[in-house]
Amino acid sequence: MGVIHKLTEDVINFILEKKKENPKIGCRSLSEIVSERFSRKVSKSSINAVLKEYGLSGAVGRPISAEGQKRSPFSIPQEKKVQLFGPKPSVAPPEPVTIQEKEPFERRESDDEARLSLMADPLLKETIGAVEQPKTLQKKRQPIAGRSQESFLDEVEIIREKERQEFGADLLSAGTVYIHAAAYHLGLIPMLSNLFRQHISGELPVQLELVCSAILALRFLGVGSVEESHSSKAEIVWALNGRDLKEPTLDFWKKFSTMKLPKRFDLILKNEIVQQMAHGALFRIVPENGPPVILDAQFSRLGDGTAAETLPITRALDALSERIIANNRPAIIAGIDESDGARDQLKGFMGLFCRPENRLKEVEILNGSGEIITSFSQIPKKRRNFIIGIDATSRLFDVATSALKWGSFSPLYVQRLDQVYRFAEIESAVLADRMGLNYELAKMIVLSQDHENAPKIILLTNMKGLPGKAVAEQFLNRWPISDRSMPKIGFFDINEVNNTLDSFTIESVLASFDLLKYIILKYLTQVHFRDIENISDITTLDRILYTVNGKILKKEDHLKACINSYQPEQLNELLKSASISLTRLHIADQNKRNIVILAGK
Repeated sequence: MGVIHKLTEDVINFILEKKKENPKIGCRSLSEIVSERFSRKVSKSSINAVLKEYGLSGAVGRPISAEGQKRSPFSIPQEKKVQLFGPKPSVAPPEPVTIQEKEPFERRESDDEARLSLMADPLLKETIGAVEQPKTLQKKRQPIAGRSQESFLDEVEIIREKERQEFGADLLSAGTVYIHAAAYHLGLIPMLSNLFRQHISGELPVQLELVCSAILALRFLGVGSVEESHSSKAEIVWALNGRDLKEPTLDFWKKFSTMKLPKRFDLILKNEIVQQMAHGALFRIVPENGPPVILDAQFSRLGDGTAAETLPITRALDALSERIIANNRPAIIAGIDESDGARDQLKGFMGLFCRPENRLKEVEILNGSGEIITSFSQIPKKRRNFIIGIDATSRLFDVATSALKWGSFSPLYVQRLDQVYRFAEIESAVLADRMGLNYELAKMIVLSQDHENAPKIILLTNMKGLPGKAVAEQFLNRWPISDRSMPKIGFFDINEVNNTLDSFTIESVLASFDLLKYIILKYLTQVHFRDIENISDITTLDRILYTVNGKILKKEDHLKACINSYQPEQLNELLKSASISLTRLHIADQNKRNIVILAGK
């Protein structure tokens, strides 16, 4: 084993540590990880020699069968199948049951034999073979097209390992990220910054919004002086807002923290908060001809608006401008209502977006009571882009999936969410006709989770120049498919906050941050941490978020927080649920980074 002696002890220990962390990792993946970690080439054979010496590996090369022949390169180890698809259920095959279509969507008997094939993956440029799907409620597990499963999983593990190294050490009070996200979601940081510019005399920092974000986080942590801001508990603040912000933040603190604010600032701030916390619930899109289309402000549901999820009015206006009126970015909608009129709503929406001649006459923003908050009528005439999901709660999903032949899927890893999915393209023209959607669609994409036996959602889009993989990634980054049921976002009662605003006296700059902290904790308690009875007051939530630890990683387009597990398990589940509901709000900070929170990782 002379090859081992060429490796230093720290290299050998690193190899053994990584193998014990992930027993399924291959020598090729380990070779790349080790070579990058120590800036030297470490071959696969050297890796295998170390593992074999310590009883963690077999011989180099492809395993030999009992007959003495090398196994086929297409033979997939059973443990990899379990890793990719989950354990195979040990149940008897189900009796054949003909799928019955739900009213009012009737299957055309003449089309029973004209079932549709999955298309070739345009990126892999390989034909995806179609296999006839038995007409039973049990769907067959599907193979992955293109690269081998082992190769794909090895590549995913390399990406994960690189990201783990980028995260660095745990930070105290990482629960501050929930405060950080909610502050930007509610628009409170820009609001307070603008008020300071209008009512505080003196030279203010150029990056005033970021400074205000940092001070809000410091006040949440209980920091009361400049000296305390240098403690280890304040590290999370600079991880979230940038270490180069520390000096201007502390300068602002020294100059203005105890400054007396102008008269009436107290009243002005409270009035601004009330206006800022107003929420929009629905968009009613009115065409020149035809019935209006109803879409909730979150873009989570197209339909009658009964399950609307609200947005602060400033964010609702931004979404309306960006996704509907100007359509600089596609409207990405999670699904459609289960109502009988869902198909009519979908056809109306597609007609408005696919055909420029169907001009938008007006768009109204409604509150939760259905009252008009504001409206827009000067809307440019143009073709607009969209991606819309149809999931298993919709009857149209049954119509679409009953018309498919199942074939191979291509793997897709979404690094931002650390999730593996599968996708495949469908022949869109015939299937659109089958669903009664008489509009030209560029693509239909079938999506499933990596371990699922059947499709989870079907995506419709009119964006012709976008590859199927890019369509799937855009949708998943906006609306992740999760193992967990999607938590419902609660309703924020601004009236309850109004009743307590008078009890606050805002005489100093720091006092204004304390008021914002109260508003944010109240919002989080009512909306995102509402499922457990003992989280009934902000003091309890304040303590939980203060004590939870985790890691922060900043990328060019997103900020990711990984929150450690918390005890008891009931509260850990609450953190996970709140992380999902906040992440799906697609909140962006001052640097336009989307905030992604993963709990229990």
